Amino acid sequence: MIRLHTEHTAIEKQLNMYMSSLNTQPFLFIGSGFSKRYLNTPSWDELLEHLAFLVKPLEDSPKLAYMQYYNKAEVNAKNKESKNELFSLIASYIENDFKNTFYNKNEFRNNHFTKQEIETILEENINPFKFYLCKYFANTTNNKLLLKNEINALIENKIKIAGIITTNYDLLLEKIFTDFTVYKDQLELLGSMSYQFSELYKIHGCCSKVDSIVFTNEDYRKVAQTNKYLAAKLLTIFVEFPIIFIGYSLNDENIRNIFQDISRCLTAEHRKKIRNKLFFISKAKENEGEYIDIKTERFGSHDFSFINITLHDYSKLYKSFNKIIPKYRVDLARKLFKEVSEIIITNEKNNKIFATALQDPNIKGDELACYIGSYQKLGMMRKGYLGISMSELYRDIIFDDLLILDTQILLKEVFPKLKSNNARSFFPIYKYKFHKNDQNIQFLESKKIKFIKQDVREVYSSWMKKELERKPNLKHFTSISDIKKATKNNQQKNFTYIIYSIYNLELPEVSEYITEILENNDTNLSKIEGSTEFKKLIAVYDYMKNK
Repeated sequence: MIRLHTEHTAIEKQLNMYMSSLNTQPFLFIGSGFSKRYLNTPSWDELLEHLAFLVKPLEDSPKLAYMQYYNKAEVNAKNKESKNELFSLIASYIENDFKNTFYNKNEFRNNHFTKQEIETILEENINPFKFYLCKYFANTTNNKLLLKNEINALIENKIKIAGIITTNYDLLLEKIFTDFTVYKDQLELLGSMSYQFSELYKIHGCCSKVDSIVFTNEDYRKVAQTNKYLAAKLLTIFVEFPIIFIGYSLNDENIRNIFQDISRCLTAEHRKKIRNKLFFISKAKENEGEYIDIKTERFGSHDFSFINITLHDYSKLYKSFNKIIPKYRVDLARKLFKEVSEIIITNEKNNKIFATALQDPNIKGDELACYIGSYQKLGMMRKGYLGISMSELYRDIIFDDLLILDTQILLKEVFPKLKSNNARSFFPIYKYKFHKNDQNIQFLESKKIKFIKQDVREVYSSWMKKELERKPNLKHFTSISDIKKATKNNQQKNFTYIIYSIYNLELPEVSEYITEILENNDTNLSKIEGSTEFKKLIAVYDYMKNK
C-alpha cells in the first residue's frame, strides 16, 4: 500500500488535483452503502432479517427467524464462500414462505398490503414478495435525508458526471440526477438505444418496476444469462471513462464478479487506458484521518490498481468534481448524439433540418455551428438576444432553453435593457457564472441591477420582514407539502414561505414545484398570482443552486 499524502497536505487539494487531471467526465458506480449513508437503508443481511421476521413473527426475535433460513441456505449452498449465493438462497426460501402466507392468511395480507394493493397483485398476477420489496424501497426514498450538505454538493456538481451504474433499487439517484435517462434493468438496456451520456443503469432492477428486481437465487441465475452483454457494455465504459466507486467494498462480490468478467477481455492497450482512472471511495473510521493511497487487487489474470480515497466528509469529493473541465457538457452531448443517431438510423420524418451550403462564403471556418433541436428554440435564437423578456430569463433558470451562446451580450446589453422596466426585480446571475468575475459584479452594480449578493434575505420586502418578525416559525418548514397545508394552498403565501425556509428545503423539491407552476401558466410570469414573490423565488433558487 502506497500512502499518497502527508500530514500537511490538504485532502481537498489532492482531490482537486486528481479531478482536474481527468480529460473525460467520470461514471459513478454506486452501491448500497450510498443509500445507507444518506437514507439509512438496511444492508442485505439486515433486510433479509426484516423479511424473515415478517414471515415468522412468532419466533422469539428477528435474529432467530433469520438464522433458521440462514442455516438452511448454508447447508444447500454449492459455493460456501459466496455471500451472493448464500443471501440469494435465503431470499428464495423467504420468498416461497412469504407467497404461501400471502395467499393463505388474510391477517398477513391485510397487515402488509392495502386493499387496492391486494387487488392489483391478484388481478395482474404480481409476485407479492417482489411487490412488498418495491414498496419497501420506494418508501425508503422518502426517509429523512441524512448529510444534506453532501447531497447538495453532489447536486451542485452533477453536471460533471457522465453517467451512473448502480445495484441499488431505491429512487434516491433519480431524485438527484433528475435529467438522466433511467434504464431500470438489463433487459431495458438490451432493448434500447443507449448513448452513454447522462444515463443511469440500474443493473439489479428498480423499485418502480416489480419484475426487474434481482434478489433471489433464481433472479441471479436469470441475470447471468445476459451478463455477456453487460460485461461488454461495462468494458466500453471502463475503458473510455474514469470510474468512481461509491458505497462498495473492494471485497464486494458484485464488484469482483464484474472485474473478473472484464479482465478476460482486456488487452494491454485497455489496461494502459484505465491506469489511474479507477477511484474507490472508502468511509473513514471514527479514529482515523482522511487520506489517499493506492490499492492493488488481482482479478482473473490481471492486477487492477485503485486510487483509494478514504473520507469522513464526502462533500469534499463532490465539490472536487467542479475541477473537471470537459470539452462538452455531457447532457448536451447526449441530446446531440441522440438526434444525429435518429436522423441516421430512422425513416421517420419528424425533424425539420435547416441548412446552408457549406461553401457559403459568408461563413468562416471558426464560425460554423450546427443546431439540432426544436424549431421553437431555433426561433428564439434567431430573434436575437435583445428580444429576450424578463419572463423568458426567469424560465431559463429552470428549463435552460434560451440558447445563450455569449453571456457577455446577455450581461452588457440584455440586462440593462430589461432593468429599465424591471428596476425592482432581482436578476438571476448565478446560472450564467457572472459572480465568478469581479468585473461582471462591478458592471451589475454600476448599472444598479439588483441581484442576491450574500444572503436570500436580501429579497425580503418590508411586509415580508414584518410577517417573519411576528411568526418566526415560518422559516422552519422542511417540505413544500407542509407549506401548502399551512397556507391552505394560497399560492402567494406558498412562494413567500418557501423563500423563508429555503435553507431547510431540498432543492430538487423546490425545482419540481417551480417547474409545475411554470408548466401550468402562461409564459408571461406577471399573470401568475403572486408573481412578484414567484420571481423572487426563482432568483433565490438560482442563488442556492448555482452559487
